[in-house]
Amino acid sequence: MIRTIIHDEAILSRPSKPAIKADRGIGQDLLDTLKAHSHHCVGMAANMIGELKNIIAIQDGTTMCSCTTRSSPKKASHTRRRRDACRCAACTPAPATS
Repeated sequence: MIRTIIHDEAILSRPSKPAIKADRGIGQDLLDTLKAHSHHCVGMAANMIGELKNIIAIQDGTTMCSCTTRSSPKKASHTRRRRDACRCAACTPAPATS
């Protein structure tokens, strides 16, 4: 589901919590929202759609991916360099650009 992007710094500056399996829908919502804004956005965090969870969605070339992070984005629990190396079930081809 495409969600509204939040710009309120009071919400965006709040600490987030670790994601659990029940939060998978948040990752899908992030991907849907990122796809809808892919013409000017290459990545989003869950707090940008009002969810205080350690989940990010990124677009890298022709691939979109949603993954959870630990305390720092540098220590992501899922990293991907190439589309064929991605093991994330949420990965989908990015929309074609004209």
